[in-house]
Amino acid sequence: MKFAFTVFLDVLFFLFLSFSLSFAVLNFFVDRPFSIVFSAVFAALFSLIATRKMIDNFVKTRLKKQEKEELDDMLIQFNFSTKTDNNDLFEKLINRLGYQTERKKGGIFLTEKNAAVFVAFGFNDVGKSEIVKVFNSIRKNDVAYILSETFSQDVTSFAARFMGRIILVDGKTVYTSLKSHDALPEKKYAITPEKQHGLKLFRNLLLKRKAKSYLTFGLIFLFTSYFMPIKLYYVIFGCVFLIAALFCKLFGIKETEENF
Repeated sequence: MKFAFTVFLDVLFFLFLSFSLSFAVLNFFVDRPFSIVFSAVFAALFSLIATRKMIDNFVKTRLKKQEKEELDDMLIQFNFSTKTDNNDLFEKLINRLGYQTERKKGGIFLTEKNAAVFVAFGFNDVGKSEIVKVFNSIRKNDVAYILSETFSQDVTSFAARFMGRIILVDGKTVYTSLKSHDALPEKKYAITPEKQHGLKLFRNLLLKRKAKSYLTFGLIFLFTSYFMPIKLYYVIFGCVFLIAALFCKLFGIKETEENF
């Protein structure tokens, strides 16, 4: 209803604008009755074309917005689901397409084709070590497809060195393929992309490799406290970083355990 009212107002605007402009120009060159008739016809045709163009743009914009929302929802489901659940979804789709599969080495191997699919959605980005691990997991003539939300330029360049045997498939491509086969994941988790990004950043702070950085910062703060008149704040922050270093070392997330 709101859109129809907006279109009606835009039609009136186009009619008034095109008629006024046409009449203002023609009135200087032809008789007034002819300029009125011609301006009315011109205004009707112009308004029809402009309104059609506006509706087409609205539909395209709405479709793009819907696709973006579906893409965000799909990424949320994959990032929050377990590796097993994600593999189950893709394996069912591959089987539905008529291919036999075998689950091993963290991937889905197509037994009748020289191909394997590795689902790497999660909160950790795919790194070079994951690329090497996948390459070492496939057979001599296999091509591995690694699926993840995004890939850094460095990782993309590194994967290109494997002469086409490592294919990186980003989230948009996965979405297009799943949508075309009506296989988008069921919506089990509801969270905004902004919150998802925040959670990703938070989990990155808990990576096991961060322990060295926290240890360094903690020692710097404690060392600096000896030269500062107000030592308490430096000691507190130094101890916080040392505790964070200990926590990450003992309970931190390994970069590969979320992906493969």
